[in-house]
Amino acid sequence: MGTPDPSQQRRRDRRRRYARVVLGALAGSLSLGSIGAAVQDVGTTPPPTTERVVPDELVVMLDNGRRIQGLLVGQDRETLTLRVEGVDTPIRRASIRGMETLPPILDRYRAMRRAIEPDDTASLIILAAWLRDRGLYREALSEIDPVVRLEPFNSEARELERWLRAQVALEGRRADRPPTRTPGRRADPRPDDPESERPVPRAAARFPTLTPEQINTIRVYEVDLAEPPRMRVDRTVVEELIRAYAGESEIPATQAGRNRLLRADASEILELMFSLRARAFYPRVQVLEDPPAIAMFRETVHGAGGWLTNACASSRCHGGEHAGRLYLNNRRANSDATVYTNLLILDRFELADGTPLIDYTRPSRSPLLHMALAREVSLYPHPEVPGRGGLGWRPVFRSTDDRGFERTVAWIDAMYTPRIGYPVDYTPPQPSPEPEPADENDAPGPSDPGS
Repeated sequence: MGTPDPSQQRRRDRRRRYARVVLGALAGSLSLGSIGAAVQDVGTTPPPTTERVVPDELVVMLDNGRRIQGLLVGQDRETLTLRVEGVDTPIRRASIRGMETLPPILDRYRAMRRAIEPDDTASLIILAAWLRDRGLYREALSEIDPVVRLEPFNSEARELERWLRAQVALEGRRADRPPTRTPGRRADPRPDDPESERPVPRAAARFPTLTPEQINTIRVYEVDLAEPPRMRVDRTVVEELIRAYAGESEIPATQAGRNRLLRADASEILELMFSLRARAFYPRVQVLEDPPAIAMFRETVHGAGGWLTNACASSRCHGGEHAGRLYLNNRRANSDATVYTNLLILDRFELADGTPLIDYTRPSRSPLLHMALAREVSLYPHPEVPGRGGLGWRPVFRSTDDRGFERTVAWIDAMYTPRIGYPVDYTPPQPSPEPEPADENDAPGPSDPGS
């Protein structure tokens, strides 16, 4: 075998980096026409064709500034229903500020596929997951199959392949059922299909998440009264607060003053609770949306616009069966339950020597960030990780000047300080690695994480 040509390898790496940039652009809301010319000659294998009806994908902008992206699966005069990460989410039309219909999913799929080389397994996994999230299970399976053949020990690819095969089989069984719709009419996906029929990876099925009450408690503790989110406090709660703290100077002594307090804005009531240190009353304030700091975490760190679930919490890293001590949830990544559960895990996690993962006093020195940096420039180099299926640990940030690094520093800096531990009872789960399936042609080596 000849010596690999370094210049050829550099060209291949550049093309793969380019493909990932194109994938990110095409998966978003950019017009296909703006980049179609750039990718039309890249790659060789056309995607499989399909004749099924694929729902439109929308980006909905709400009055509170939040953006929701999902498949349009139902609508009436009062609501739109978007399927967001597999969950049908009704949205009141009155709360919608604007909408954007993304280019057709199949068109974006074809453009993304043309931008990927046949041996670029990392991009193929991203593409298969993108298709899975939009319900195109057969197309996703056709993209993940070559990855499994090229990298038989890639646990992320194998897990996704098993899940997709089960979904395709389930679709086949549903197709055999008698039709339940009027012939000739397009039917939205059936909302009454039982969730129990959907295969769930073993680790995801047992990952406990926070309850709505616990999520609300964290929101209360992160409220910035200078920029309060939408909140609600029931009148009975204010009445109980007045009775419980009647002797304190902050409670009006006159009936007129107490009546004014009963009509006060929720943020004013919460400010009064903070002043009284009435911690038993904090959870009874209903915070109806993310406080600004947590909105930053959701949008620039955790979800599709960030890096945590895409890299750190992927199935082959801290979101899989070999996660180690730091185990994160990567199912329904944009749901409140996952966002707040992962936030709490990160907030409480400490390194083996007791160093907090997040340094709220010096955000740029946080181990969370430095373990995502290249080892040669990191204050806390990420430990060596044996490669699985040819994919070992890779840095998320090139340097501290990386935009993702700077946005994460901004999020940490926006969190409430001095820190007060959230009064939330939660014990993170610990992964229990599944045994790797034996391959009669390969014996486990010393670098196998399962050994």
